[in-house]
Amino acid sequence: MDPYEDEITGFLLEKENFLLALDIEKHFEKAKDQLHRQLWEKLCANVEGRLPEESWSVELDEFSGESSVARGYFGMSILPPDQTAQFYLMFRVEQHAGPTYLPLYGGVTWTEVPGISAAGNLISSFQSQLKEDGFTRSNEKWPGWRYIRGLSSRNDFLREYIERGDDLIEEIIGQLGMMVERHSAELIKTNKYIQERI
Repeated sequence: MDPYEDEITGFLLEKENFLLALDIEKHFEKAKDQLHRQLWEKLCANVEGRLPEESWSVELDEFSGESSVARGYFGMSILPPDQTAQFYLMFRVEQHAGPTYLPLYGGVTWTEVPGISAAGNLISSFQSQLKEDGFTRSNEKWPGWRYIRGLSSRNDFLREYIERGDDLIEEIIGQLGMMVERHSAELIKTNKYIQERI
């Protein structure tokens, strides 16, 4: 242990401090949930104010410890205008949920995985464009995605938010903004192309 850790341990071993720490511990996870929710709500509000057009919209996932952990993630969708199809492409940013809130990642995803193999062929041009812009990872659900923030524990992520606040939000929004600005026209065009053929 370093001297700082020794000092904290000694402080906590004092009777009054230990009892206080036990009381704080009961509320600490709830406080972390509220802080994390606050970050996502601010992120959502800032993104809403910077959308390409009013007809775009932002949808924040339900954020609670139980619902988020049950899904395995939480996040925010940036929805293109005039979509009535059963499935279509949208922008999305997500973060894993659980004991450790690991990377923040974003890209283009389906609203639901298409049940037909032809859909993949219809987006090949758009997928190539995404890869050229660094969205090199893909799977059945995500035609193109990449990490926005590297691997870190939930505590490290919240510590950075406490210390940097709006600067961290601006950093994340900067990357989201570039993604939407560069690819919104092609995303709309690809969705239209899909709807005409399926």
